[in-house]
Amino acid sequence: MATTVDRRNSATAFTTTSAPTTRAALPSELAFCGDGPRNDWDSIIDELLRMRELQDDWDGEGSVAPEKALVDDVTSYTYWRKKENELAPARVIATVNGTICLEWTINGLFIEYEFVEPDRVEVRHMRLKSN
Repeated sequence: MATTVDRRNSATAFTTTSAPTTRAALPSELAFCGDGPRNDWDSIIDELLRMRELQDDWDGEGSVAPEKALVDDVTSYTYWRKKENELAPARVIATVNGTICLEWTINGLFIEYEFVEPDRVEVRHMRLKSN
């Protein structure tokens, strides 16, 4: 499921392109069962600071570097979530098209926040298969 979140003006609006208006669960709203470190925001922030220095073709395959304004927005978001003592994501990645993703796996649920431009994030989540 994909959800678009608009974070401008301190308001959060959840909309989806394929279904009626919905609200995606925030990682902080899900029970934590030891799927990773609870407060490892510092390593996420360090990685974001490294991303700020990326240039186009950073991977040698033509990938677009995230704009500094986008990196700054995601960094600001991570500082806010850290201050709120929220569950840190398992990883942060720069994508080939210049976006930044934060990813969590919590209780068999995969959650991805893809920051596509300052003040705009797309949220995807799916239940992982259990054996």
